[in-house]
Amino acid sequence: MKLISSRHLAFIFSIISIITISLLLGSISIERDSDIKSVKNAVAENLEYQYAPKIPKVKQKDQKLKSDDKTNIHNAIDEQADKLISKNNELNKTRKKQFKWAVEDQVVNNFRHTDGGVKNLIFKSIDIQEDTAKVNAIYTAWMKMAIINSDGSFEPETYAEQEHEGTYNLIRENGNWVLESMTFEILNGAP
Repeated sequence: MKLISSRHLAFIFSIISIITISLLLGSISIERDSDIKSVKNAVAENLEYQYAPKIPKVKQKDQKLKSDDKTNIHNAIDEQADKLISKNNELNKTRKKQFKWAVEDQVVNNFRHTDGGVKNLIFKSIDIQEDTAKVNAIYTAWMKMAIINSDGSFEPETYAEQEHEGTYNLIRENGNWVLESMTFEILNGAP
């Protein structure tokens, strides 16, 4: 029986070590790429929701929303905020209040936010450290609004857009990236 020489044994261990290290680095890279994609999606989804109408299109032409309609809209706002924003911080409660107030303001003042969203979203930086992420992005927010006349007819829609730059802090909750805090400034555009 011939024994393997120590040189051959060292060579085999070297090859095994190189393969193991390559596999580990590859899996870390794949996980990081997945996190970057998930963080980008979380920021984009938050921004789209922030500028999207909260009153469904089928109810937008109703001058006065019924109590049930408002309850359903408020429940949808709560559900979406809980999906996108950390449930364990003040931002979640604040955003819910702001969006619900925006619905009430539209009803009282007879106008409707009919469409909106984000375009030209550019991620300037993404820093991920374990279960936290910090993102800096520039984007253009846009909205369409219409006035409801006393006879129930709509004035033509008004279009506005603003360019923003923001910093978004996210955390991983239950395996999903959610917004924890945000700051942004308006760079230019209509107020």
